[in-house]
Amino acid sequence: IASDSLQSTTINFEKRTFHLWFQGICKPDFGKLKKDFEGFIKAQYKMMKDFPFKSYHFLFQILPTNFYHGVEHLESTVIALGPGYKVFNSDFYDELMGVSSHELFHSWNIKSIRPTEMMPYDYEKENYSPLGYVAEGVTTYYGDLFLYRSKFFDDSRYFKNLNTTLLRHFHNFGRKNKSLAESSLETWLDGYVRGIPDRKVSIYVEGSIFALIIDVHIRKHTDNKKSLDDVMRKLYTAFAKKGKGFSDTDYQSLVNKVSAKSADRLFKNYVWGKQSMQAELKKALNYLGLDFRSVPTTDILQLNFGLKVDDKLMITNIHPDSPAMESQLSLNDEIQAVNNIKLDSKERLINWSDYFGDDQIDLLVKRDGLLKSVKIQKSRKKFFQNYEVFKISSPSKAQVKAFEKWAHRKMDS
Repeated sequence: IASDSLQSTTINFEKRTFHLWFQGICKPDFGKLKKDFEGFIKAQYKMMKDFPFKSYHFLFQILPTNFYHGVEHLESTVIALGPGYKVFNSDFYDELMGVSSHELFHSWNIKSIRPTEMMPYDYEKENYSPLGYVAEGVTTYYGDLFLYRSKFFDDSRYFKNLNTTLLRHFHNFGRKNKSLAESSLETWLDGYVRGIPDRKVSIYVEGSIFALIIDVHIRKHTDNKKSLDDVMRKLYTAFAKKGKGFSDTDYQSLVNKVSAKSADRLFKNYVWGKQSMQAELKKALNYLGLDFRSVPTTDILQLNFGLKVDDKLMITNIHPDSPAMESQLSLNDEIQAVNNIKLDSKERLINWSDYFGDDQIDLLVKRDGLLKSVKIQKSRKKFFQNYEVFKISSPSKAQVKAFEKWAHRKMDS
C-alpha cells in the first residue's frame, strides 16, 4: 500500500515483528488491537512451535461500503472490510479478528504446508487438488479455535460461530450430491460464486466440521495426549520445512499414525463419501461435553415455506422438499407482492405471508424482467431451522478433561 494516510502499529513476539496497517476511513483502537492480536499470535505459535516468516504484515483496506474478504500470502495478508464506521463495533470487530486469525494460520497451512498438486504452483493452468478441506477447512476450524484458546472469545461468541457453521452445513443440500473431496477439486469451476444450486458443499464449512471430528478422533484414542495439533506440526516439519508437498494419502496416514487408530472409515464416509456427518459431529461434541440442538426460526418463510430471501426480497435459497420448490419458485426471483399487496420490505413479506399462510397465497415475482404469479401454501413441516451449540449441564470428569485439553481453558470459565 502506497499512501500518506496509513495508520499503523507493531507487535513484537519471538523475534518477529507483526505490522498492522490500516488504509481507509477508520479509527483503530491500537491498544485493544495489540492486546487481542497478541493473543491469537501466541496461541498459533504455541501450537506450531515456529514461524515460517521473519516478519508479517496485516494489510487492512477499510472501505466505506459493505465488504468482507481476506487473501493469504506467506508474509502478509490483505484484508478488505467495510463500512469503516462499524469495523470496530463489537460484532464486526469479531469478524475482523476472525479473518485475521484465519489468514495468519494460512502462513503455515497452504503457504508452507502445500498439497503435492501445488508444489510448485503452476501459474499456467488450474491446480486441482482434493485437499481443499485441509487448506481451508482446517484453517477455518483453527482460526476461531485460536481466538477461543486465547480467551478473546468467551463461550457465547465462540458458540455463535459454531452455530453459523452448523446453519451453513444444514442449509446446503449439496452435501447430498457432491463429496467433500469432489467439492475441493471443483473449487476451480465456480470458486466462491454460487453456481448450480445444491451442486456441491463448502470446503470451509464441511472441512471445518470434519477437522473437529478428526481432532476428537485423535484425542479420544490417545487419552487426550495427541490431537490434530500434532498432525499439523508434523505436516509442517516433515513436509513444508523440507520443501515437500503432501498428498491426501499422506494426510490420512498421519492422522492414523498420530491417533494409533485407523480413521479410514471417517475419510471414506465424510471426505470421499456423501454420508451425513450429523451423528458423528454430535458424538465429537459430546466427547468435549458439548451438544447442539435445532431451534425454530421466527421467519415463517424459512420455517414453513422453505424459502429464504434477502433484504431486497430476492430469493437466495430454496429447500428441496418444500412448498417453495413445488411451486417452481427460482433463485433470484424478486418477490413484488403477496395477494396483490405491494411489498417494500422483508418484514412486510414475512408478516403478510404469515397472515395469509393458512390459505394458498399468490406471490407476484419478477424473473428475468417478466412478472409471474406463483401460488404457494404453508406446510406444517419445518424446513430451514437455526442451530445452537451448548455445554451439557452435568459433564463427566472425562468430558471436562477432554474439553479443557481441547480449549486450553477451564470448562466453567
